Amino acid sequence: MLLALSIAKPAHYSVLFVVMGVTLAYHLLSTWEETHREQTDLQKTGWGFVWVFLPTANLLMLLVILTALPNDGLSTERSLRFVWQDVLMVWQVVI
Repeated sequence: MLLALSIAKPAHYSVLFVVMGVTLAYHLLSTWEETHREQTDLQKTGWGFVWVFLPTANLLMLLVILTALPNDGLSTERSLRFVWQDVLMVWQVVI
């Protein structure tokens, strides 16, 4: 979706934003439904890791996606750089 948004003409943004919303909603719902105690790969990795990794990974990707949307003057590359800078800033506060 980010690739489509990055090469699309502004006239197509409204349709692509709707598709992006549906895509994000599907991802969040499927993640919610597929995260359960009987899922073997989650059992193997351990629930501590699952509860730390999954929300963090989903939040970071959501931030990347939302900051990479057109009309705000950011490219996906600049968005990733901003997210990385934020992660480093938080990391310095934690340590």
